[in-house]
Amino acid sequence: AQILEKDIIAKEIDEETKRLDKMMEERRVKEILMQEEVEKQRKRDRMSGARVIMEQMSLREEERLLEQDKKEQEAKMVRKYLESLEDDDMREMGRRKEIQKETMKSIMDSNVEAEKRRELKKEHDRLEDLKVLQYMKEKA
Repeated sequence: AQILEKDIIAKEIDEETKRLDKMMEERRVKEILMQEEVEKQRKRDRMSGARVIMEQMSLREEERLLEQDKKEQEAKMVRKYLESLEDDDMREMGRRKEIQKETMKSIMDSNVEAEKRRELKKEHDRLEDLKVLQYMKEKA
């Protein structure tokens, strides 16, 4: 009876040891699975963070290109405006030169006309003087 009891106790101890080993193994497997899940989550978080950074870099590059394009358009508009002003200045200068040329021609024409009138008056006065001299000769 003692041997039987000893065998039963040994069997119970063996079963308890197996049950405890099984529980420890289950806990170890559960911890490994939890650790793997934690690692997977960290990896997902890193990938998500990297994706966000890549998207931000892409967005910044797009904004930089848009800003560069905007500056180029503004510079082009300024150049066109300056060219327009320069064209206007050239036209205005041409118009002023034309007016100046017309004014000079008018002055020259007036001077020529005045000179002709002076010459005519001089000739007229000379002819009048000759008439007066002729008249005085005839009377004398």
